Amino acid sequence: MPPITAVAGLIAVCLLGQLIYRLFIRRPNFALVLETAGMQYTALSGTDASEIHRLKNVIVGAIEDPPSQPTSVQVHGDVVMGDKAGRDQYKTSGSGNRSFT
Repeated sequence: MPPITAVAGLIAVCLLGQLIYRLFIRRPNFALVLETAGMQYTALSGTDASEIHRLKNVIVGAIEDPPSQPTSVQVHGDVVMGDKAGRDQYKTSGSGNRSFT
């Protein structure tokens, strides 16, 4: 009977370690979601919140005051294109929803 208890204890310690890692060590992920009439698209995702906010401000500025000629925007930091980062996929639903699945 002791080996079963040891295995159960080891599993519990592993699950607790994973929980602590996810809560305190892993950096949060942020996503830049473009929402149009009828469709939402995760354009960028990453762990650099300031870069995501900077790109958001560039896009909003271009919508409010369109440039006279095409411009390029440099992306820096830990940012990836699309809705996947590692094994996580970011999808949103509803207006103003900030939760990720």
